[in-house]
Amino acid sequence: MKVKNLFALTLSLTLLFTCEQEVINFDDTTANIVISTQDRKGFLNNTYIIISQTNRLPIGLKNKLEDANGILVNQISGVGIALAQSNDPNFVENASKIRGLKAIVPNLRKQLINPEERENSVDVKFGNPPFSGDDDFYFDLQWGHDAVDAPEAWDAGYRGARVRVAVLDAGFDLDYPDLESNINFNLSKDFTGEGLDYTLDDVFSHGTHTAGTIAATDNAFGTIGIAPESELVLLKVLFDEGLGYDFDILNAIIYAAQNDVDVLNMSFGGLVNKNGEKGLYSARDAAEYAVIYNRVTNYAFQMGTTLIAAAGNENIDFDHAANWIHLPSNSANVISISATGPNGWALDSGTNLDLPAFTLIMVKKLLILQHPVEMLILIYFLMALGIMTWYLVLEIQAGIGQQVPAWHHLMPLEWQHL
Repeated sequence: MKVKNLFALTLSLTLLFTCEQEVINFDDTTANIVISTQDRKGFLNNTYIIISQTNRLPIGLKNKLEDANGILVNQISGVGIALAQSNDPNFVENASKIRGLKAIVPNLRKQLINPEERENSVDVKFGNPPFSGDDDFYFDLQWGHDAVDAPEAWDAGYRGARVRVAVLDAGFDLDYPDLESNINFNLSKDFTGEGLDYTLDDVFSHGTHTAGTIAATDNAFGTIGIAPESELVLLKVLFDEGLGYDFDILNAIIYAAQNDVDVLNMSFGGLVNKNGEKGLYSARDAAEYAVIYNRVTNYAFQMGTTLIAAAGNENIDFDHAANWIHLPSNSANVISISATGPNGWALDSGTNLDLPAFTLIMVKKLLILQHPVEMLILIYFLMALGIMTWYLVLEIQAGIGQQVPAWHHLMPLEWQHL
């Protein structure tokens, strides 16, 4: 499956060996754990990631964990990692004595998608937004395709055909017209126990958005993905609220690599403090998190998978943040991607498309910390603009005979008569 199209697809996505071991069979209900209760902050029923000294788990691990008052819940073949559960406060101390184990660390539940993000010479056949004239009616709003020269790649014949892309994310809209025909339903899999579908009662799905950015079909409907002819393997590793467990992510990476995935995309990430976090994990645990991610991403890379991960939205300068690790983007052989965004593209499509994307955090740092007076003026201006707009809408409603909302009269008198 490794073909020349892979190179073009990997560049476009910047928008954005198996060892023998003791095999233990688990049924689906055992392997996929559902969040029900949390005995301690950040933990799922006191589950732990077991790390072997090598890529092979110790023989007889299941019985040895039971002797330490634990249960072997799942294992990842080829990298010497397993998942155990125990309510015994001495479990880590006792199980760490098992010969062949390197470390045992908490299986942390992390917020990996920010809830705030939920708000909303060849023959030329394909034009660039915003004047492409394409019949996918939202394509001309997709400035990112112009930024990475996707239409030019399409004209050269690179549209993702015969390339398999795994999308690790939260739930997906499985019958969405722009995605359905490109999804490999046989290989797509839920690792959370919540079900592959997006389950929340709203119109936003981070997984659907990410999958569409990569491979929305060119079908005269909606948008077009960077690689509209690629094959999607959808792997749900985060709950729809954006929370996720390290073990599920690691398990999915190995699964993708073992199923001949060419490109693996992870549009999420979380920070790990090298000094540890009180009550959650120690400094040694933090170092082991980096070790297990490196072990897994190295395995996938050696299997021929190109790994891509988001650099994060925290606006951290890692050249001056020695105490922090961002996972999985800082892991071995992972291409870490940061965002760009044009300023004023709607008014001028020729504007620079390669500017660093500004976040609310950056605005706070630039304005509040460095320019507090200007920030206050901006706040007052925005408040006044909102009031004027509010009033204008009310007046238009009254002018066309619509009933003015009752709460209009709750406004201060001077606002009612601006």
